[in-house]
Amino acid sequence: MNIDEQVSTAKRRLLVRSPFWGTVILNTPMKVTRSVPTAATDGRTIFLNPDFIGKLNVAKTEFALAHEGGHIILEHPLRLGHRIPRIANMAADYCLNHMLVEDGMTFIEGGCLDPRYTTTMEQVYEMLLSEQAKGGDSGEGDGDGGIGPDLMPANMSDLEQQLHTQKIRQIVAQAATVARMAGKMSAGLERLVNEVLQPKVPWADVLRNFMQSTLRDDESWSRRNRRFTEVYLPDSYSLRLGSLCVIGDVSGSISDEDWAQVMAEVLAMAERTQPEVLRLVTADTDVTGDVVLDRDAITRTAMVGGGGTDMRVPLEYVEQYSPDVVVLLTDGYTPWPDCEPPYPLIVCCTTDADVPVGQVVRMHA
Repeated sequence: MNIDEQVSTAKRRLLVRSPFWGTVILNTPMKVTRSVPTAATDGRTIFLNPDFIGKLNVAKTEFALAHEGGHIILEHPLRLGHRIPRIANMAADYCLNHMLVEDGMTFIEGGCLDPRYTTTMEQVYEMLLSEQAKGGDSGEGDGDGGIGPDLMPANMSDLEQQLHTQKIRQIVAQAATVARMAGKMSAGLERLVNEVLQPKVPWADVLRNFMQSTLRDDESWSRRNRRFTEVYLPDSYSLRLGSLCVIGDVSGSISDEDWAQVMAEVLAMAERTQPEVLRLVTADTDVTGDVVLDRDAITRTAMVGGGGTDMRVPLEYVEQYSPDVVVLLTDGYTPWPDCEPPYPLIVCCTTDADVPVGQVVRMHA
């Protein structure tokens, strides 16, 4: 059986055995090429190495096709951001492989599979980095077996990404309809369809993605900021934050739990990216605190304030530091500036109040 016959057979079997994945694959361009070591995708096209595919039986070929198709409909190449590519690829593979095995597909040995890592690519990525830092076990497979690293840069403009997302949702909706009509729509596939068609990204993932997008090149990466951590990162990882500023609304409307969750995410990012400065500014109707933080100072800092709220004051105040990114925690019930601030801003809002500036994350949506 030559490669074309093998792939065609796998497609036909997928349509019968798993109509959802069969429909996805029929709507996905493919290219047979030796430019990739096994199989890969750039978010649009599936690339198949004939030597690798030729060594698989038909059932594992089905798995390989569905695996790459899954990366496409979950837009994993677009979600890589500035993360360490190999670890981000492993995180995506863990989530996807668990889903495919749960759906009854034949796993390709040596790939990433572990019941601990089944949530989102972003969450598993953080877990893998934490395990690596501790020198612990990162589960079955190290990303080099099975299909191996298979996520290529998406290289899409903002408009192309929007159009691509619309197309993906159409394909997923069609695939779900076909699978339901055939009575072969598992609970796992229903969750996948809901994730694509009605995405509810955890606020912490949005915060991580936003902060990752502000990373900049830095050739002096070896000069680590020892305020935060001794975590080792590969030499090839040459992106870091410059100045990171956190603004806390201390008018009395933010719970200790919300404050602790946001600061935990900020500290985790600081450990990964080693900002030159991590500054905490607290405010109600005026600035009540301004301190450069290290790990211990975060837990010692008193949240001084109470009463009214005017977040225009701290947003203007931090301009003097020319921050690379600002994270603001507030309930949103405050006067806001008339225009966007001159720095990247993400607002972690604990209510459904209107927030006209920055990128908004609803912590309790």
